[in-house]
Amino acid sequence: MNNTKQSFLNYRGISVDSRKMNAVRAYFEWMPIRQVDMDDNLRIWRNFKMGKLFDLIMLDTRN
Repeated sequence: MNNTKQSFLNYRGISVDSRKMNAVRAYFEWMPIRQVDMDDNLRIWRNFKMGKLFDLIMLDTRN
């Protein structure tokens, strides 16, 4: 399969949802980050609340 729009539309063997989940799984296998909870498995950021004055938000900006 080529990486073009026409070849993607002509190839009907795998659904778009399956492709998306395979891509997400490959991303987490390749990138050195921890995967988040299974109920929110597309989120690639984390936040920590420490007391009333400090909120730490960690973003993945390597793209």
